[in-house]
Amino acid sequence: MEVVGRLDKINMIGAFRSLFPYMSTIWQDDVHWAYFDGHMVGSRHALNRSGKAGEPPGWEADEEEAERNADPTIDEDLKKWTGEGRYARLEGKLEEMERELVREALTAWLGFAGFCAQEVGLEAEKLLEALARPFAERVRELEELSARHEVEPDEGGVEEYLVMMTEAWRRVLESA
Repeated sequence: MEVVGRLDKINMIGAFRSLFPYMSTIWQDDVHWAYFDGHMVGSRHALNRSGKAGEPPGWEADEEEAERNADPTIDEDLKKWTGEGRYARLEGKLEEMERELVREALTAWLGFAGFCAQEVGLEAEKLLEALARPFAERVRELEELSARHEVEPDEGGVEEYLVMMTEAWRRVLESA
């Protein structure tokens, strides 16, 4: 369960990543609307405070006139706020989370594998194939992820899992 729970979280990260293009479009639209609304309100406020009447430059009703008078920094500002790489930090964090989840799952799996070999005398993969094939398939998924991310287990954690499972197993055997 320790392994599968983490693999499910990794799958959720993948699903979230697949939404990036859609989220990017929505986010860009929202930023543009907020920018233009703020720019227009600020321009009108500045015009009113200066005691002038009418529409501020760049916001005239006539589109051609508005384009001629448009603020030349708008494109640069919009590019700054919506340019490429806006999701780079988020992608980096997701990658970090995924690697940590792979490491945790691999640590739990190797602790279980050690327990199976030491206490049950069976290979963990064979035990899962015989008793819980879907879990065996998920372990293959974990092995692929750990190879792809070049993740190593936490050796101390592997030992902790082995000790916990061994102690629990021996208590069960003693009470039987």
